[in-house]
Amino acid sequence: MAKREKNRRSFKATVMLTFLLITGATIVLTSMVSLTFGNTIGGMTSDVSTQSLKQQATDNALSIATTTSDIIKEKLSTAEGMILSLGEEVENLFSSGNTFAYREVYYDYFFENTAAGPHPSDVHFDPKYGINVSWNYSSWYIPGSTSGNYLTFENQYKSRLGLVSNMDPLFKSVHNRVPEFRWLYFTFADTDMFINYPGSILGGSDVDRVNDPWYPTLDDWYLEIAAGNGQTVFVSPYFDPIEAVLMISIGKGVYYQNGTLMGVISGDISIDSINQQIINTQVYETGYAALIQGDGSVVAHPKVPATAYESGAPTLLSVESGTLTQNDITQITSGVTGSVEYSRDGKDYLLVYSPVGKGDYICIIVVPLEEVLTAIPLLNNRIATTLSQTIQSIFFFSGIGLVIASVIGWRIIVDITRPLDQIWRKIRVLLAQKFTGQTEYKPIDLRIDPEITERGDEFGDLGRALQGVMDTLGKEGEDQK
Repeated sequence: MAKREKNRRSFKATVMLTFLLITGATIVLTSMVSLTFGNTIGGMTSDVSTQSLKQQATDNALSIATTTSDIIKEKLSTAEGMILSLGEEVENLFSSGNTFAYREVYYDYFFENTAAGPHPSDVHFDPKYGINVSWNYSSWYIPGSTSGNYLTFENQYKSRLGLVSNMDPLFKSVHNRVPEFRWLYFTFADTDMFINYPGSILGGSDVDRVNDPWYPTLDDWYLEIAAGNGQTVFVSPYFDPIEAVLMISIGKGVYYQNGTLMGVISGDISIDSINQQIINTQVYETGYAALIQGDGSVVAHPKVPATAYESGAPTLLSVESGTLTQNDITQITSGVTGSVEYSRDGKDYLLVYSPVGKGDYICIIVVPLEEVLTAIPLLNNRIATTLSQTIQSIFFFSGIGLVIASVIGWRIIVDITRPLDQIWRKIRVLLAQKFTGQTEYKPIDLRIDPEITERGDEFGDLGRALQGVMDTLGKEGEDQK
């Protein structure tokens, strides 16, 4: 009897334990799904936010690069327009039917050696140039000429010099309108005659002129411009040791009316103003701008001092280094706008590039990604805090749910086992009297609680069936009596 009682109680415990396990497993599974979903949503939110911030930074940097490019393009376009105008004027000077009067000219040697020969009255030392210059007259030089024989050349080319001297007022006007022009000059293709504004010395000392005469038409800048077939050419920048800045040469071929090349008109622009435009461009906290050429060489960069250009322009690949590759440089110099990401010195950078549209120059903007993504750590902290609060809430409500489920489960188990308990107790008493050899019949209440027999479920069916059995057994007991 005790064993059966124990088993019966074990059944209750088993049912209760099973119920709690199922409920607990459901709560745990739901909690895990909620946490996984929360982590996933948090991660997706962080990733989406990161991409959005990168895109926003790229758009902002591209806008700055485009604006900077437009400013530089405007400067270069203005300079280009001046060169085009000067070229047209030279062609007009040497066209048939012109009415220009000859103007006085001066040999270059005497601009610096004023005591040795004729020179303009306004010759003066200019600290910016580091030599004597004249703002009203240009100077002329021909290979083979010296201070002792210059009159021979001057008389031989008197007509040409007289005509080209009319460019002086135009040179002065252009220089005043575009102060970035350091030099303006014209080279004749057939004689290497070089006209330079502002007027200054060109060929060096007489010894130099004899032993090592300068032939302008052999210089790279001349060959590059002459090969442009009349189109404007932007020559690769060169370093001016006097002003300690890079100079950009802009020039075009000039032709006689019969189509023969007369020479090239050109000007050197100091990129100091362009360099300042680049250097003064700030993006975020430490982002910066730079200007490069189509070959990947750096023209202006805040990390490159002017003196570094004395040995040639450095490459962007060497300046930025890190994980930036030659393929990236090829992409940057491809002539389209875009962006690349790379790492340097343990930091990640976003590099945005935009072609200037003049002279094969490209403006780039470099921004540390950590400055772009400053909001991400805060966002991640918010996500982590929210997720932590969510976990606490899940465990709290899961605990409450488990308690409520236990109470409800116990009520259900009691509701299930109570009818069985009543039926089992009555059957045990009846069977005990019938099969234990008792000789004296003791009347007992064999009526099952109507609350059970009137139920409409399986327990009601069982109660009614057992009531019928007990009624029969009870009748037999009375008959025995």
